[in-house]
Amino acid sequence: MSPELLTVGEVAAIFRCHHETVRKMIATDQLAAIKFGNRWLIDAGQLPRPAVLAGDTRN
Repeated sequence: MSPELLTVGEVAAIFRCHHETVRKMIATDQLAAIKFGNRWLIDAGQLPRPAVLAGDTRN
């Protein structure tokens, strides 16, 4: 089964943040991504939960 790949814009919409925030996360290795042409693609299955990114420690 092939992974679902998301664009920076799609990930930004999921996390409800600016696309530059997602690019910074990629640049600092907080988010794994691959470069395809001039686009970054992120495996949807590897995304952290948005609550983890916000520092929320509740389960």
